[in-house]
Amino acid sequence: MTNSSHRPHFRTWLSQHSDEELETLLRHRPDAAVPPPPGIAPLSTRLLLRNSISRALARCNAAQLAALRDIAERGGELEEVTDTQPDITAQLKERGLAFGEVMIPKEVMPALPQLELNPEPSGRQGTPTAEKSVDDAGAAAGLAVVRDMQRVLSSLGDNPKELLKDKTLGVRPASQLAKELQLSDAHLRHLLCLGLGARLLGRGEPESFEGNYLAPTEAAQDWLDLELGEQWQHLLEGWKHSHWIPWGEEKILSPQLQHPQLVAYRRTVLAVYAHSAEALSPEQFREDLAFASPIFAALTPPEIIEGLREEAEWIGAVAQGRPTAILLEGVDAAPRLTPETVNGFIMQNDMTVLVPGPLPAEIHKQLEAVADLESPGLASVYRISEASLRRGFDYGYTAAEIHEFFTTHSPEVPQTVSYYIDEVSQRHGTLRAGPALSYLRSQDPALLEMACHALPELRRLADTVAISDMPTARLLNALREAGFSPAAEDASGASLNVAPEPATVPTPSPRRTKPAPDITAAVQAIRRSNAPAPAEVDLDLVQAAARGQREVRIGYANKNGETQFRTVTPLSVSGGQVDAHTADGATLRFPLHRITSVELKED
Repeated sequence: MTNSSHRPHFRTWLSQHSDEELETLLRHRPDAAVPPPPGIAPLSTRLLLRNSISRALARCNAAQLAALRDIAERGGELEEVTDTQPDITAQLKERGLAFGEVMIPKEVMPALPQLELNPEPSGRQGTPTAEKSVDDAGAAAGLAVVRDMQRVLSSLGDNPKELLKDKTLGVRPASQLAKELQLSDAHLRHLLCLGLGARLLGRGEPESFEGNYLAPTEAAQDWLDLELGEQWQHLLEGWKHSHWIPWGEEKILSPQLQHPQLVAYRRTVLAVYAHSAEALSPEQFREDLAFASPIFAALTPPEIIEGLREEAEWIGAVAQGRPTAILLEGVDAAPRLTPETVNGFIMQNDMTVLVPGPLPAEIHKQLEAVADLESPGLASVYRISEASLRRGFDYGYTAAEIHEFFTTHSPEVPQTVSYYIDEVSQRHGTLRAGPALSYLRSQDPALLEMACHALPELRRLADTVAISDMPTARLLNALREAGFSPAAEDASGASLNVAPEPATVPTPSPRRTKPAPDITAAVQAIRRSNAPAPAEVDLDLVQAAARGQREVRIGYANKNGETQFRTVTPLSVSGGQVDAHTADGATLRFPLHRITSVELKED
């Protein structure tokens, strides 16, 4: 078979497909289905475009690519050769990469990179089974990420980080945040990128701030009110569709940290685990990836592949080298995998609080107000300190309420803890501030005298009372900066929650995703054309018309795969193309693979 009849033969083979076979082909080659092709000839043209073939090859495994090489080496680009691997050849035909008995389109091999292929699978491929130990390990990892995300949002809500002029987060504020949260810089980068992908973090100008800041979004406040399993589910959904690369060297929010292909790359990496019947070590993962997606494995930077693999373990989609139910069933499994909440904890003499499992949202919120997380996980450890208790008092809790909280949820409250709460509360509540613009009162005249001496804005009215022109919130902050521990009160003397509302920025719009092509509609569009099976292009007729300077009517597929017709006078046929000129003298060039029909124009 000659090159000139090569592509028409492919179209003829394509025209003999049933509707079911066309649907199978288009599911493997979805780019050819958008927009729905208006016939077999346009479909054929799309399938033979270099970009479309490259996408199809990228989805082939090593055995399929090796079979293509074998066919080409035996002359299968020029003529039909013996089908020595019918099972694999059938897979190639389903992808439009082989046809007949058997040939490959000559556009295929130039699009295939030179790779070292191992066409033999490892034997680990198969259907994975669910294991409770794997799911438990994945849940522990994922919920640790949830807890850390809660801390990030809380910290940035209290103190948004100002961005640089290029709207990125500087190295110094990022390091300060990591130190404050006791996280590694790398772990913080993962959390920030996850928060951006899940639309829990954004940049903008929070109320009462000027300039661009990294801060929680309005959606973050809704996320914080969700149950623990639902919070994990939301993070997983955001992670699946995130384009942010946390392992890059660039500053957070830098455009270079967004990769348009990262979602597809992540799917490719996860597919290795989703189709493995055995637990995979990192080395076995790389080996199986090289078989399942050899082009991806060879051409993608190793740090991206390894980063995606580690990230899947970090968030709980993979554990112990196996896929969790998150990967096998979908992110909707997250609430089911989350352990039942516990309503209590164990308090110890060393000021630590042992929490044997996830707490209900309200209890967790109260504990976070008066204790600092020391060891995260499904079973976590908190520590009570003067700073944490003062924070609780600032949130409006009284010493009696903190005693009651611990007594209600712990089998026993050590005396050392009770004494410590009372001691801190006495120091914390000695000064009382309220609106007036503001006043300051204390039962200790000497302490009030010290406060008035430290803050010139205070004017003493009596031994136990002073007033100020400063608003109450500013007065409280000024007293704290001067080393005092004031508490706020209302007109009746009851403690107030003076913790500021978290700073927020608008929630960014979700990234638009392209809808999946309607394969059935594409096949119907092909059939609606009612075109007969395409005939072989009569090149002898074209050459004869060129010699006789006769006009012909050429049908051809344009770049969009749509059929058009032109009346021209052929000049030459060479190099895989027809040169011709129109009646007005314009010269046109038609690639042979785009020509669908040739008719001699009658005089």
